[in-house]
Amino acid sequence: MTNSKRSDIKILKIIGKIYKIKDIKFEEIQEIIHDFAEEFLSNKLPEKIKNNNQEDIEKITSYNETIRGFLQGKIDLETLRRRRVECLILTDKLYESHLKNITAFIAKGLFDKGVASYDEEYGAYMYFETLLFTLQKLEDASTCEYFPNYISNHSVMKKYENSQIRNATAPRSTGP
Repeated sequence: MTNSKRSDIKILKIIGKIYKIKDIKFEEIQEIIHDFAEEFLSNKLPEKIKNNNQEDIEKITSYNETIRGFLQGKIDLETLRRRRVECLILTDKLYESHLKNITAFIAKGLFDKGVASYDEEYGAYMYFETLLFTLQKLEDASTCEYFPNYISNHSVMKKYENSQIRNATAPRSTGP
């Protein structure tokens, strides 16, 4: 498969044009991961999967809430790292692709800045690249395509909009 046909690469290029990605802080990416996963688990996971995998979904939801707890200072670094390992072990055990990939997506939010080797210059771009690659592996490619629509409405991303792009796409007045 060539890179030009991969939806994750196309989407990353679009995100890179619309947002000042290099300015996004690591903790803000963690917030986006948490919020997107929460939305996905609540509204985008097919009903059949929800009904057949309730115990796994509860674990996955718990791992996702660990991200929020860490960002709020309610969970310490040691607990975050332990939960990340647990989440990765669960990811390896899962067979259902939606659950496996959303769990892998959540695991990326369970990394702390030091372990993630988050680089201030390329970190956010590389993180988005990894997130989109994880999402594009889902059987339903629309999830990867849904991600840019989701982040376009996220409060974190609004701060990083490229004003030149926003102004170029804003509706023009046609009269008084």
